[in-house]
Amino acid sequence: MPQYRLILTIIGLICVLFPFTTNATEQNNSQIYIVHCEFPDGERTTRNQDLESYYLSFLPATTSDSSREAPRLIYSYRNVITGFAAKLSLEDLKEMEKMEGFVVNFMGLTQNMGFWNDSNYGKGVIIGVIDMGIFPDHPSFSDDGMPPPPAKWKGICQFNSTKWTWYTYCCTTAGRFVPGANIFGNANGTAVGVAPLAHVAVYKACDAISCYGSDVLAAIDMAIEDGVDVLSISLGN
Repeated sequence: MPQYRLILTIIGLICVLFPFTTNATEQNNSQIYIVHCEFPDGERTTRNQDLESYYLSFLPATTSDSSREAPRLIYSYRNVITGFAAKLSLEDLKEMEKMEGFVVNFMGLTQNMGFWNDSNYGKGVIIGVIDMGIFPDHPSFSDDGMPPPPAKWKGICQFNSTKWTWYTYCCTTAGRFVPGANIFGNANGTAVGVAPLAHVAVYKACDAISCYGSDVLAAIDMAIEDGVDVLSISLGN
């Protein structure tokens, strides 16, 4: 039998934010998972129909138990990863665990191995964020245990709460580990950013009333001058 590896990633369900969906979820114990597949050498397909059939082969057969919902393929990914998203019950997962080559993981984001370890948690990277500013005293931006900014950083930390000041930025961190994070008591756990050891330079180019293109462009220009490695911009009407 060809060897393959499955990596399942559980996605936080919408019922965490909207309790009215909780009952249905509890009844069938189903959640949405991302399944990452590694094709055996020479067996990768390029046709959409063949690819979907390949993904469907990993799903357990339709159950005869009327109280259980059959596994449902939601997405067949082609570009961002090789894999698919499916709605699976706990019983479905147990069936998939019996497959040869099955490996359970959570996006490789473990502290001792995987993407975090390989990237050194983003240490030495400066992320420029252009938006409406931040609350620098939030625990996610704590600088406890952080090294100083890289030598290439040429900016300054300047705080100004006046709404007419178009920039407010500081050199801080990209989502430190914050235990006990939750949403109104739901989904209690540890919150952490993708690159918890990266530095963040936040540029306030917008306020609650306006977001002018001239200000945004000036913020981008300043970020490049300051030496950021990557820009994160989330703007829109």
